[in-house]
Amino acid sequence: MGRVHDILTSPSLPLVVCTFLRTSGTVGIMKTIGIYLEDINKSLGTTSTDLGIALGLLNAFCHLPAPFLAALYRHHSTRRLLLISGTCLPPIGVALTSMATSNAQMAIYPSITGLGYCMVNICCIMTLHRVAKENYNLLFSLGLTGYGAGMVLLPLLAEFLRQAYGWRGGLLIISALMANIIPVGMAIKLESDESSTQRNGFQSVPSSPKGEECNTSTSQDITDHFMDMDEGFAPPTNDEM
Repeated sequence: MGRVHDILTSPSLPLVVCTFLRTSGTVGIMKTIGIYLEDINKSLGTTSTDLGIALGLLNAFCHLPAPFLAALYRHHSTRRLLLISGTCLPPIGVALTSMATSNAQMAIYPSITGLGYCMVNICCIMTLHRVAKENYNLLFSLGLTGYGAGMVLLPLLAEFLRQAYGWRGGLLIISALMANIIPVGMAIKLESDESSTQRNGFQSVPSSPKGEECNTSTSQDITDHFMDMDEGFAPPTNDEM
């Protein structure tokens, strides 16, 4: 039980789960759009080339902004913003795709999803490398198993939803499922959060030992003063009388 408790309370667990959701969502949404290809073509009049460009932009935005986002991550004040924004953008992009009415919208909206996943990827990789240390390779590989899960499970779910709700309803429901990455991202503890807690928390005052020494010295001075006064008011001896 102690081992299970350590795993559940480990700061690496939200990072592994977030990586799993990111990888499964990235490959899953591409497979889902492929399954809905025929329905989208009939509804919007798009071609296979148009959707190919849309998926290409989705994949491009999953990787191309990485150097720029890594530079932003170096600033502690932007880390939490990058992570939360990155977890919110993928479900928003898929939800907007389900409401698309033109080829241009079908190309732009999936790119929002790709950009969000890129932001999540950068934050998770860098934070996991700091937290996991020597276990980084194992934990990161566990998160990458989401590629396999998304490749198998999301197409099955997409086909089931297509038969019941159509391609728009299917994408909208899948976007709601993808939104589960948001609370997982909020559970991740970043280095900027720890430094902020240390600044705002109660800390020992470094001058307190010196203050105690000063108080002790003052008390000793007062005691010596009264002892001198007692000696000054001592009763006269027989010789003096």
